[in-house]
Amino acid sequence: VPAGAPRAPSNEIENAIVEVWKEVLQVDRVGTEDNFFDLGGHSLLAVKTHRRLCEVYAAPLIAQKPGESSQLAVLICRDEAM
Repeated sequence: VPAGAPRAPSNEIENAIVEVWKEVLQVDRVGTEDNFFDLGGHSLLAVKTHRRLCEVYAAPLIAQKPGESSQLAVLICRDEAM
């Protein structure tokens, strides 16, 4: 990955999350190691993003605690149907 270039999604889940982040944050480029807050996110957008991701996956997500990583690469999805 060239310096300054966002790290591309490596699978379908990462790609879907990238697309939601781009939509909610209204940005053109998001990489899997990008920080949500560094891209302009804030607490209200985090809630909106969480809701949108739940819609996309039709499953709840495990939310990160404040102060934990806010990088896309560490999001964990969980299917409650299991």
